[in-house]
This record gives sequence, C-alpha cells and structure tokens, in this order.
Amino acid sequence: MLLLDTDLCLAILKGDRGVLSHLQDDPDPVAICFATVGELFAAAYTSTAALRNNQLVQEFLLTTPVVESNNDIAARFGRLRNQGSPGSQGSPDRSDTTLYIAAAALSNDATLLTGRPEAFQGIPELKLHIYR
Repeated sequence: MLLLDTDLCLAILKGDRGVLSHLQDDPDPVAICFATVGELFAAAYTSTAALRNNQLVQEFLLTTPVVESNNDIAARFGRLRNQGSPGSQGSPDRSDTTLYIAAAALSNDATLLTGRPEAFQGIPELKLHIYR
C-alpha cells in the first residue's frame, strides 16, 4: 500500500496531474491517514474558497480509502512522539500529524509517498517513496 502524505493530497486537489500520473504507474493500492483528512479539511476551511474546497475534499474522500486510527497506530505514535533521550518529547520539528501519518504507514506496512522527505527522515523502519 502507498500512503499519501498531506502535501501530495493537496497537490491532487489543486489539479496537479503529475501526482495522479505517478500513482497510475504504481500497482500498489493508495490510501491516506485519518490525520491527513483533518489537515485537508483545515486547509479547506482556511482558504478563500472554503465552501468549494470543502466540497473538493469530500469528493476526494469518496474515492480514497482512509486508514482509521487504532490502538497499534496510537502506540506507534506514542513511541515516535517520545523518541530520543529519556523524558524527551521527540523531534520539535515534527508535528503530531506528521507522526500519526508515519505511525499509520508503519502499522500498515505501507510505503509513505511524500514530496517532503525531510519531515519523515530518521523515523526507524519507515519506508519512504519520494515524489519528484
């Protein structure tokens, strides 16, 4: 399975045909993380065309499977969030959403397709496929 990060989903919603073409060439099924759904709606609601973009997100969700949260993803998130020295709060550069996306990919043995590999670097065992 390929798990798309939020930036690639936003590119699709903005009409980037390159992402779609890339996905058509890959035989793996595509999905997104529940945390990405939240980010997509947040972006839609803060845009100047909130109503239209909200509708685009809803239509996108009709065609794209969503990996829902479960205890394994939550446990992996907790470990990622607290990686580092004892008592640390993980990497200050990573948002909780980024960590949930990584945890969902790990939990589902999925490859994360991203255009921003720097956001996910250093996460043990995470398989990344870099777009562009």
